[in-house]
Amino acid sequence: MPHYVICTCCHFLVTCSLSVFGRFTECDDGYFGTNCTQECHCDDGDICAKQNGQCRALCAAGWNGTNCQDGIIDLLLTLLLFT
Repeated sequence: MPHYVICTCCHFLVTCSLSVFGRFTECDDGYFGTNCTQECHCDDGDICAKQNGQCRALCAAGWNGTNCQDGIIDLLLTLLLFT
């Protein structure tokens, strides 16, 4: 099954469209990744980059990491359980 990704850049935001069999789909605002299954966690309702989830500014409270997918609660539980 052929997949093509077409990206365009405007200022700090890059948007990409996925083509499967010649049909283009783009994630709704607030979602990104393969099949748009990952939710953005940007501060102040900022919309993340649809191809990788990176926020233009900060992650929302309780989230961190390159694309704000690392929950701080999960990190704390891991540290408590495995240290």
